[in-house]
Amino acid sequence: HEAHEFLLSFKSCNVRRLVVSRLQSQRDKLNKQQDLDDHDSSDEGINVGEPVLDFFVSEDLAGSVYLSCLALLLEHDSFNNGTHDNHRPHEKIFAAQTLNHRCRSIKINESFDIEAEDGVECGVARLVLAWDEIRREKLRIEGNGAAIHVDRDIIVSGANDANAIVALGERSKSILKAWMERYIPMLVNRCGSSLSNSDVHRGGTTSLCNGTELLAVVLEKHTSILQEFVTSHNQEEKGEERVKGTLEMLSIAVAIYTAAFYEFEENYFHDFHQQSQNPQQKTRTPWANAVLSE
Repeated sequence: HEAHEFLLSFKSCNVRRLVVSRLQSQRDKLNKQQDLDDHDSSDEGINVGEPVLDFFVSEDLAGSVYLSCLALLLEHDSFNNGTHDNHRPHEKIFAAQTLNHRCRSIKINESFDIEAEDGVECGVARLVLAWDEIRREKLRIEGNGAAIHVDRDIIVSGANDANAIVALGERSKSILKAWMERYIPMLVNRCGSSLSNSDVHRGGTTSLCNGTELLAVVLEKHTSILQEFVTSHNQEEKGEERVKGTLEMLSIAVAIYTAAFYEFEENYFHDFHQQSQNPQQKTRTPWANAVLSE
């Protein structure tokens, strides 16, 4: 029962939404305190506009759900003398179902949660607060520039506000660029090697397709597209959504390709070891049946 509950929690875990919810809750408390301070001028009021987010998240739900599932799907089970070293088809089925559920049911900015690898506060909360600060500053500037043609002073003020908006757009781009520099390499590095040297020494068969290496090549080829998203978007999370959506599409495509290739290799080596004695009819593995049933 506990294992089942954990799997359900893991599948639906949404740290980004948790952070946004905590931030909004803190904002509401600060606004309520501000209303009370309007009637009480004591010095013990909360410093409005400076929310302090305090997170306590179970270690079981720490880290990126997307990245852990992707790493498992890209992993290759060694195939020795017609048998598996690692009996993990059901784990891979669960990982594939989890990614399918998250990509279809959760917003892209939330489902592709790779920044959670740095923790809730250092990774997710830092990004959410950065976008929130820019968005609130834009709203403040736009709210101040209502009557721009009344007199010369307001025209000058409007020009300054326009420059400030441009500066905020550049800050958005710098945040997204820093995110890409940090997490795109992590997307590849955390997936690890598909087959260890110990597997080879035990007689394991190395795959002709390394999912991690293939992912690195695919991402490298699409670097220019990702960089274009950074330079063409300056509306807070819009650029993040385009980048994450592209990474999500590319990484899932690589996972599907490697899974199909591993399935082909498995059948090939199985037939190779069985063809001399009582050849049996080919049957699909649980992993292949789960994919093809969709």
